[in-house]
Amino acid sequence: MYSYNTKIKSPELTILAALVSSKVEEINSIFKSYDVQFLLNLAVTHGFVGLIYQNLENHIISQNIQEKHVLEAYKVFNLFQIKVDFKTSIIDQNELDILEKLNIAQIEFVILKGFVLSHSLYEKSNLRPRTDIDIIIAESSHDNIKSIFKLNEYTNPLAWEPIHILSQFTMRKKLLNGLCVDFDVHFQISNSKKLSRILTFNELKNCSEIHSIQGKDYRFVSREHAFIHASFHLLQHLLEGNHFKAIWIYDLYLLLKSFSESEMKKVKSLVEEKKLQNIMIGALEIVNPFFPEHNSLILLRFSKALKPTKEFKYLLNPKNKISLIWSDLSEIEMISDKLGYLKEIVFPPVSEIRKKYPNSGNTPTFYLYLKRFFSGLLKYIRIN
Repeated sequence: MYSYNTKIKSPELTILAALVSSKVEEINSIFKSYDVQFLLNLAVTHGFVGLIYQNLENHIISQNIQEKHVLEAYKVFNLFQIKVDFKTSIIDQNELDILEKLNIAQIEFVILKGFVLSHSLYEKSNLRPRTDIDIIIAESSHDNIKSIFKLNEYTNPLAWEPIHILSQFTMRKKLLNGLCVDFDVHFQISNSKKLSRILTFNELKNCSEIHSIQGKDYRFVSREHAFIHASFHLLQHLLEGNHFKAIWIYDLYLLLKSFSESEMKKVKSLVEEKKLQNIMIGALEIVNPFFPEHNSLILLRFSKALKPTKEFKYLLNPKNKISLIWSDLSEIEMISDKLGYLKEIVFPPVSEIRKKYPNSGNTPTFYLYLKRFFSGLLKYIRIN
């Protein structure tokens, strides 16, 4: 079986895993061996700044670490985290404001991904960075929810709104000093036609958990569903060759670590019922080398013991976006919808092309389409 670890930069993840661990000698060695700016940049890229800062602080308070070079590094991480916390506090308040307005308007929604994990899984919500809030709604709520966003000065930052390749839309509100509040509003759990069938909106809503923030109640995706979602989300990004963040691996580790016995039973039931063993095997074989955990090993053994299936096996291939496109096409029934899907991939609207190449001037649109096609082809060749 193909191992994603050959495509993930293992040395970088090994460094990050050590810096959030209790291994004081390794932490000292890393800060002695690497430039602090390199380590900060690495942590920013993978969403680990808050975790490393908190871990260093805990070790320093406990007097486990007293080396000067580590104390100096801690100051650098501390300064960066202060700036992040200030920006996050402003964005958080705006996010909660619109979420409460959606509640008042009686829009049914479930909050997904980073926002949920930061508020329910991490010791402090500021330890887990996020770029936006993801919510899922019934497609019938599309017009109502969009009107509420627009009334509150949110606009769609994209040049278009695809109907075949995406099952979501984005709304953004610009704040002062270049800060933005972004919401990704989903109709399905994934833009992938095949993956979207794993969990429906009604399943997510019926199993959701009520979580209170500042005295207001919101529906959070259940921990079991959050784990399933995070698993195929990780594999999908790796298969597409898109940006990868190690914090997604750490999310899975923390979920596994915190699962009760009853939650583990629910996860196993979901894996068996929905034939997710290939997804589990792929995700857990990525998690375990860097963040080994008892529940992770149990679930991996369970998944491997299930009857072999070809379901979702394409996610275990090397980086190959073509296999994702092919899986989507195989799930689309109508020929007209298949053609619409391909058209949106190959020939997005002129406005989108011009936005992608803002300095194109009077360059004919035809050449810009060719440039987009060949740059995408070159990227595909490079990552394979």
